[in-house]
Amino acid sequence: MALSILYALLPKGAILTAAKCAGSLILILVMLRPLVTLRVEDLAVPYDVWEERTAEQTEQLTQDNLSSMEALIEEECSAYISEKAAQLGVTVKAEVLCEVRDGVPFPAEVTLDIPYNEMLSDTIAADLDIPYERQHWQEN
Repeated sequence: MALSILYALLPKGAILTAAKCAGSLILILVMLRPLVTLRVEDLAVPYDVWEERTAEQTEQLTQDNLSSMEALIEEECSAYISEKAAQLGVTVKAEVLCEVRDGVPFPAEVTLDIPYNEMLSDTIAADLDIPYERQHWQEN
């Protein structure tokens, strides 16, 4: 700001050109001063700190991904069961729960809002690998 005022007060010509050159050098030095006082030790991040941060971020991303996959699988399996039931002439609302095996979510349990239907139960067991004992039907 001071340089702008100085430039406005100086007459045009050689003096203004020299003042602009000197002002530019001063601005460069002012901007570079923090680099001169910078200590390289302050920039160094110990490897164990970096490794710990990376491990935490990786774990968080893995958990987020697993949760997303579980939600998607549960939703798609519920839709699949509803579709198969519709083919059998039955309207059903299915709630599927997943369990993680070897880091991968699989459909493991289903709750249905209709009484037991043998054909639908067989389809669920065969296509989704949900055992009969983990299929929960509405009581009559």
